[in-house]
Amino acid sequence: MANPKKDEPVGGSLGLDKVVEKVLNYLHGYGKTEPADIPEGDEMGSSRELIDALTELDAKYRAEKMGLDYAPITNIPDSLGLEKIGYDEKDLTELTDEVAVELDAKYAGDREKSERDYIKDVRDIESEVDKTRLKESEDINKLTESAAAEARSLTEDMVLQGLVNSTVYDLGAEGIVKKSAEEFRKLSAEYDVKYQKLDAELKERESEYREALEAFDLKYAAELKAGVQKLKLEEEKRLKEINDYNASVTERENAYRAERQQLLNDLYVARTEAIMEAARAEREEELQTGVSEEKRAEYRRRFELAKAFYSRFTPEETGKMLEESRLYLGVLLGDDMFNELGRWNFLERK
Repeated sequence: MANPKKDEPVGGSLGLDKVVEKVLNYLHGYGKTEPADIPEGDEMGSSRELIDALTELDAKYRAEKMGLDYAPITNIPDSLGLEKIGYDEKDLTELTDEVAVELDAKYAGDREKSERDYIKDVRDIESEVDKTRLKESEDINKLTESAAAEARSLTEDMVLQGLVNSTVYDLGAEGIVKKSAEEFRKLSAEYDVKYQKLDAELKERESEYREALEAFDLKYAAELKAGVQKLKLEEEKRLKEINDYNASVTERENAYRAERQQLLNDLYVARTEAIMEAARAEREEELQTGVSEEKRAEYRRRFELAKAFYSRFTPEETGKMLEESRLYLGVLLGDDMFNELGRWNFLERK
């Protein structure tokens, strides 16, 4: 049985028109997730949507009758609440500065000017890289927002037309995905060229800097290179640890969401089975003592909802659906209203 799609199922004291409106809205939004397995012998058939809605009405009716708060399903947090570690990776300039501070105290001379020029150039280039990254991020966000807006618009249109689970919806969604993928590919290629150019400039400056160092002090250059390499390895190790942790957070959260969905499915199936069992027991009692006026009115409201649902199908289709779902509908509508539904379909509609 599929999960309900509304947080506030309808029924009870609402007017009939409002009942039909709200529950039909429920039905139109139905089917977004895979339904749970139905126990053998309790096949709902093509009337699954209606039966789910009637089950919710029955649950609310019983809760109101007993003076209890109606809760459709247990509230389970949708996340473990784990947070990923944020870290700003140190760039080449920062690593070089750390090593240079120590070496400058050890070595002095005219190499200092060459160092300062090199560091400035590197900073300028990396500043340009940062600006490019920021602009790339903004462009990506725009593309993402545009794709999301198209997806929302498509979903809203399909919901209004009752086509959420149709081929029309699938084709529309596929078109949005393909379009977005092509736009992202073009954007990526554009920024690859920019980064390659900046990387070439950085490599050129590195080459010039090495030549200057050789002219001033080969030993200084060797120590500087070794120091930067050491810090880079430490930085890479630190980043790997953080990335591994963040990956574990993602894995744990994904596992939790899968377990949560399964639990919700199990809870819904168990809850629905309990509701049907209570309805069957009451039906047996009604066979002995008769149906109260209050319950007759409730059955009548459900009957009108069922008519609204089956009006979407031909009499022949409806007849088949009634036959394959009679075990459920007979309980949820009452025998009299179920029979009345059959007369309406086979006599009045034809």
